[in-house]
Formats: sequence, structure tokens, C-alpha cells
Amino acid sequence: PRHHVIPYVRLALILEKEVSLGDKQLNKVTKLTLLAMGEVDVIRKKKESLSSLWDIFHYQNQPCPRLILIMGGPGIGKTTLINEICLMWARDNFLAEDFDVVILIPLRSVQQKPLKQVVMEHIGEEGYKQMVDSAGSRCLLILEGLDELAAEQRKSDHFLCSLLRGYTLLKEAVVVITSRPHACEKLTVDRKVEVIGFGMEEIKEFVDIS
Repeated sequence: PRHHVIPYVRLALILEKEVSLGDKQLNKVTKLTLLAMGEVDVIRKKKESLSSLWDIFHYQNQPCPRLILIMGGPGIGKTTLINEICLMWARDNFLAEDFDVVILIPLRSVQQKPLKQVVMEHIGEEGYKQMVDSAGSRCLLILEGLDELAAEQRKSDHFLCSLLRGYTLLKEAVVVITSRPHACEKLTVDRKVEVIGFGMEEIKEFVDIS
């Protein structure tokens, strides 16, 4: 179902917009600070609440982006969320029109391994060959826990490029990566989603059914 309700967490889409220093909406202090730093533009962020898991992939019925970041603090519900996405795909044909294959890879299992080896460990050599033949088309690759990689790996542009975007054999795959905020500050993605956690209504519902 396209409008499957998000389980027990609140999600927000982070919209970023470059704003010129000439924008009159910027206050004087902000302008002076940016000028002193030699900055010519600023990124303005706005959060839009999401009402369903479908919105993560097709917000306002847009095409599914190539790289999606799901971020949130420790214990906020990131793992629960991606497990629910995998379960809904396997059980209820959620996103079946987009993906024939969904692979969940905890990044703590990657370390120094090449992505090819990690994927093959999950789906086997024949499954991997089929993915390569289609360039990863109709494949959703979920990489859980960027923050669980060693700091030098996270800071390596070469590592992140090869892991997320530059892996040419699977260039058509859609990649979802989860992370705590401190580990993904410089990561360039097509869509950012923040897990906000339980609201009062969600807490009451959880307590009532527990």
C-alpha cells in the first residue's frame, strides 16, 4: 500500500535551498557573519512532515531519488524504520513497482571489504551477476549505520564515492543510507529524511497496545 502509516516514529523531509546574501529575509547579524567568513550564499533548511513510508521514496509523487539519507540520533528508530520498509516490501508488495530486490547491509559488516564482496555475501554469486547485468536497476540497497564505520573511512571521499555513488556496476540502484547526524554532515545526497521519534500520540498508542 502506498500510504502505509509510519510505525511509531515521526519523519521529516529536510528541504535545502541556497539563499543569496542579498535576500532581505536574512537578518543583519546573519549577513555580517557570513560576509566576515567570506561566504556568498547560505543554505536555508526547512522541514516538511511525512505521513507515510511512501513519501520517503516518492514525496509528492516525485520519481524515486538515487541516494536517500535517513538520519537521526541514537535509539530514535532508524533501524526499526528500515526493518519495517523491508518487511512491507516482502510481505505487502510495498514499492513492488520500483524494486525487485531489496538488500539490507549493516555497514559495520563492511569495514575494509569491497561492496561487491558484501553484496555477494547477502545474495550469492548468481544473484549478484543478475544485478550487474541490469546495472542494479530495480534494486534497493539499504546501507545501515554510516556512523558505525571508522572515522577515517567516513572522511575518505574515495571510500564514500566507491560505496555510494561511484560503484559503476550498480549505477542504477537506489541507495538508502542511515546515520547519526555527526557522521553525515558532509555527505551529498538527493534526499534527506530525519527520524524525529515518538510524539505524544505515538507514545500513548504504544503504551495502550503494549
